[in-house]
Amino acid sequence: MKLPTSYLPPETRSVVRFLIIGNLGTCIQYGLYYGFIKLFPHMGWEGDLMVSFSFTLAYLLEIIYNYLGTSYYTFQSKPNLKNAGGFALARVFNYFLQMGLLALGIQVLNMSDAWGGAFAILVAGVVNFFIMRVVFREEKIRKIKAWFARFCHKDDEDLSR
Repeated sequence: MKLPTSYLPPETRSVVRFLIIGNLGTCIQYGLYYGFIKLFPHMGWEGDLMVSFSFTLAYLLEIIYNYLGTSYYTFQSKPNLKNAGGFALARVFNYFLQMGLLALGIQVLNMSDAWGGAFAILVAGVVNFFIMRVVFREEKIRKIKAWFARFCHKDDEDLSR
């Protein structure tokens, strides 16, 4: 079965697929986060710890969806230990980025808990796209390594002159 994005030019397919998976993941994460920050106060839990826990729990649940969607749909690769490890490292980085942006939004920019979460998720999503492209595209990694090797070699040639 051909996917609707199969008809797009090759250079734009992964971008469009990432946007689809990413937007759905954003909706999942934000929907869960928003639900948690509305539910937990009714259970007697409020404050900064509740907001952080809500954000973390929503993030962990969204990771499962995102890994499978990114593997199978966005980059058309099968899940394996190599891309799972890269994905996990990227997501740990992304988690701390999102938590920092959440704190920035709520504590510095005086956003509500709801808007601070949206701000953190959206800004980190853009950064995450570029990280995921490297994780799931081995040829990109080879190109980066080749460029770096040429760059380092060029510097050696310049020094020998």
